[in-house]
Amino acid sequence: MREQLPKMPDDNVSVALKQKQKTGLFLTWILCCLAIPLLSINGRPLQILVCSILSPFLLSVLFPAVVIIIFLVLVCLQKTLNASIKLLQKKLLIGAGFIVISMLLPPVERVHVLLFGLFGFLSQRLFGTKVALIICLTVSGLDELLQYFLPDRVGDLRDVLTNAVSSILGIKLSCLFMDDSPDTSRSHGL
Repeated sequence: MREQLPKMPDDNVSVALKQKQKTGLFLTWILCCLAIPLLSINGRPLQILVCSILSPFLLSVLFPAVVIIIFLVLVCLQKTLNASIKLLQKKLLIGAGFIVISMLLPPVERVHVLLFGLFGFLSQRLFGTKVALIICLTVSGLDELLQYFLPDRVGDLRDVLTNAVSSILGIKLSCLFMDDSPDTSRSHGL
Protein backbone atom coordinates (compact mmCIF):
# COMPACT_ATOMS: atom_id res chain seq x y z
CA MET A 1 0.00 0.00 0.00
CA ARG A 2 1.20 3.46 -0.89
CA GLU A 3 1.98 5.88 1.90
CA GLN A 4 0.14 9.19 1.64
CA LEU A 5 1.98 12.42 2.16
CA PRO A 6 0.72 14.46 5.09
CA LYS A 7 -1.36 17.49 4.15
CA MET A 8 -0.01 20.88 5.01
CA PRO A 9 -2.06 22.46 7.75
CA ASP A 10 -3.98 25.59 6.84
CA ASP A 11 -1.78 27.52 9.29
CA ASN A 12 1.34 26.84 7.20
CA VAL A 13 -0.41 27.96 4.02
CA SER A 14 -1.63 31.08 5.81
CA VAL A 15 1.86 31.87 7.10
CA ALA A 16 3.35 31.38 3.62
CA LEU A 17 0.71 33.66 2.09
CA LYS A 18 1.33 36.35 4.71
CA GLN A 19 5.07 36.14 4.06
CA LYS A 20 4.51 36.62 0.31
CA GLN A 21 2.25 39.59 0.99
CA LYS A 22 4.83 41.12 3.33
CA THR A 23 7.56 40.61 0.72
CA GLY A 24 5.38 42.34 -1.88
CA LEU A 25 4.69 45.23 0.51
CA PHE A 26 8.39 45.54 1.28
CA LEU A 27 9.37 45.61 -2.41
CA THR A 28 6.72 48.27 -3.10
CA TRP A 29 8.00 50.25 -0.11
CA ILE A 30 11.56 50.05 -1.49
CA LEU A 31 10.28 51.36 -4.85
CA CYS A 32 8.65 54.29 -3.04
CA CYS A 33 11.91 54.95 -1.17
CA LEU A 34 13.76 55.03 -4.49
CA ALA A 35 11.09 57.11 -6.25
CA ILE A 36 11.21 59.93 -3.70
CA PRO A 37 14.83 61.06 -4.30
CA LEU A 38 14.65 60.18 -8.01
CA LEU A 39 11.66 62.47 -8.43
CA SER A 40 13.46 65.17 -6.43
CA ILE A 41 16.47 64.98 -8.73
CA ASN A 42 14.64 64.47 -12.05
CA GLY A 43 11.21 65.80 -11.15
CA ARG A 44 11.38 69.24 -12.75
CA PRO A 45 12.02 67.98 -16.33
CA LEU A 46 9.33 65.36 -15.82
CA GLN A 47 6.87 68.02 -14.59
CA ILE A 48 7.61 70.19 -17.63
CA LEU A 49 7.08 67.22 -19.95
CA VAL A 50 3.76 66.25 -18.33
CA CYS A 51 2.52 69.86 -18.40
CA SER A 52 3.42 70.17 -22.07
CA ILE A 53 1.49 66.99 -22.93
CA LEU A 54 -1.60 67.41 -20.72
CA SER A 55 -3.84 70.43 -20.43
CA PRO A 56 -4.24 72.13 -17.01
CA PHE A 57 -7.87 70.98 -16.90
CA LEU A 58 -6.92 67.36 -17.56
CA LEU A 59 -4.19 67.55 -14.92
CA SER A 60 -6.66 68.91 -12.37
CA VAL A 61 -9.19 66.16 -13.10
CA LEU A 62 -6.75 63.29 -13.59
CA PHE A 63 -5.21 63.26 -10.12
CA PRO A 64 -8.44 63.07 -8.09
CA ALA A 65 -9.66 60.37 -10.48
CA VAL A 66 -6.51 58.32 -9.87
CA VAL A 67 -6.85 58.77 -6.08
CA ILE A 68 -10.50 57.71 -6.20
CA ILE A 69 -9.71 54.64 -8.30
CA ILE A 70 -6.84 53.57 -6.02
CA PHE A 71 -9.00 54.12 -2.97
CA LEU A 72 -11.93 52.12 -4.38
CA VAL A 73 -9.60 49.26 -5.31
CA LEU A 74 -8.24 49.24 -1.74
CA VAL A 75 -11.75 49.21 -0.31
CA CYS A 76 -12.81 46.36 -2.59
CA LEU A 77 -9.68 44.35 -1.84
CA GLN A 78 -10.29 44.72 1.88
CA LYS A 79 -13.76 43.13 1.63
CA THR A 80 -15.50 46.07 3.22
CA LEU A 81 -18.79 44.21 3.13
CA ASN A 82 -17.61 42.63 6.38
CA ALA A 83 -16.58 45.99 7.84
CA SER A 84 -18.85 48.25 9.80
CA ILE A 85 -20.46 51.28 8.18
CA LYS A 86 -18.68 53.55 10.65
CA LEU A 87 -15.27 52.17 9.62
CA LEU A 88 -16.17 52.56 5.94
CA GLN A 89 -17.15 56.19 6.61
CA LYS A 90 -13.76 56.82 8.24
CA LYS A 91 -12.00 55.35 5.21
CA LEU A 92 -14.03 57.53 2.86
CA LEU A 93 -13.20 60.57 4.98
CA ILE A 94 -9.46 59.87 4.75
CA GLY A 95 -9.82 59.34 0.98
CA ALA A 96 -11.62 62.67 0.73
CA GLY A 97 -8.76 64.23 2.71
CA PHE A 98 -6.31 63.10 0.05
CA ILE A 99 -8.44 64.67 -2.66
CA VAL A 100 -8.94 67.97 -0.78
CA ILE A 101 -5.24 68.32 -0.03
CA SER A 102 -4.35 67.57 -3.62
CA MET A 103 -6.86 70.14 -4.90
CA LEU A 104 -5.18 72.84 -2.82
CA LEU A 105 -1.87 72.24 -4.61
CA PRO A 106 -0.83 73.12 -8.14
CA PRO A 107 -1.35 70.13 -10.45
CA VAL A 108 2.38 69.44 -10.84
CA GLU A 109 2.81 69.21 -7.05
CA ARG A 110 0.04 66.65 -6.51
CA VAL A 111 2.43 63.76 -6.91
CA HIS A 112 3.66 64.60 -3.36
CA VAL A 113 0.27 63.64 -1.97
CA LEU A 114 0.06 60.36 -3.83
CA LEU A 115 3.67 59.27 -3.30
CA PHE A 116 3.93 60.18 0.38
CA GLY A 117 0.43 58.87 1.10
CA LEU A 118 1.44 55.52 -0.38
CA PHE A 119 4.76 55.69 1.49
CA GLY A 120 2.95 56.26 4.80
CA PHE A 121 0.44 53.48 4.08
CA LEU A 122 3.18 50.95 3.29
CA SER A 123 5.43 52.07 6.14
CA GLN A 124 2.64 51.55 8.67
CA ARG A 125 1.87 48.11 7.28
CA LEU A 126 5.50 47.05 7.54
CA PHE A 127 6.76 48.76 10.69
CA GLY A 128 3.80 49.84 12.82
CA THR A 129 2.54 53.36 13.44
CA LYS A 130 5.27 54.88 15.58
CA VAL A 131 8.17 53.72 13.43
CA ALA A 132 6.26 54.62 10.24
CA LEU A 133 5.66 58.13 11.55
CA ILE A 134 9.35 58.60 12.34
CA ILE A 135 10.41 57.20 8.95
CA CYS A 136 7.91 59.30 6.97
CA LEU A 137 8.69 62.57 8.75
CA THR A 138 12.44 61.95 8.39
CA VAL A 139 12.18 61.10 4.68
CA SER A 140 9.95 64.14 4.12
CA GLY A 141 12.51 66.46 5.68
CA LEU A 142 15.46 64.79 3.94
CA ASP A 143 13.69 64.99 0.57
CA GLU A 144 13.31 68.75 0.86
CA LEU A 145 16.87 69.08 2.19
CA LEU A 146 18.07 67.27 -0.93
CA GLN A 147 16.06 69.67 -3.09
CA TYR A 148 17.62 72.63 -1.28
CA PHE A 149 21.03 71.59 -2.64
CA LEU A 150 19.89 70.84 -6.19
CA PRO A 151 20.45 73.71 -8.66
CA ASP A 152 16.99 73.64 -10.29
CA ARG A 153 14.94 72.80 -7.19
CA VAL A 154 13.92 74.59 -4.01
CA GLY A 155 13.66 73.04 -0.56
CA ASP A 156 10.34 74.33 0.76
CA LEU A 157 8.80 73.99 4.23
CA ARG A 158 5.37 73.93 2.61
CA ASP A 159 6.41 70.76 0.76
CA VAL A 160 7.68 69.23 4.01
CA LEU A 161 4.26 69.91 5.51
CA THR A 162 2.44 68.51 2.46
CA ASN A 163 4.60 65.39 2.51
CA ALA A 164 4.12 64.95 6.27
CA VAL A 165 0.33 65.40 6.15
CA SER A 166 0.09 63.01 3.18
CA SER A 167 2.18 60.43 5.04
CA ILE A 168 0.02 60.78 8.15
CA LEU A 169 -3.14 60.31 6.07
CA GLY A 170 -1.59 57.20 4.51
CA ILE A 171 -0.66 55.87 7.95
CA LYS A 172 -4.15 56.53 9.29
CA LEU A 173 -5.74 54.89 6.26
CA SER A 174 -3.56 51.83 6.78
CA CYS A 175 -4.64 51.71 10.43
CA LEU A 176 -8.29 51.80 9.39
CA PHE A 177 -7.76 48.96 6.94
CA MET A 178 -6.06 46.95 9.67
CA ASP A 179 -9.01 47.56 12.00
CA ASP A 180 -11.30 45.39 9.90
CA SER A 181 -8.80 42.62 9.21
CA PRO A 182 -8.57 39.64 11.56
CA ASP A 183 -4.83 40.08 12.21
CA THR A 184 -4.17 43.42 13.86
CA SER A 185 -0.80 42.60 15.37
CA ARG A 186 0.77 46.01 14.69
CA SER A 187 0.14 48.89 17.04
CA HIS A 188 -1.72 51.77 15.45
CA GLY A 189 -2.73 54.34 17.99
CA LEU A 190 -2.43 57.35 15.71
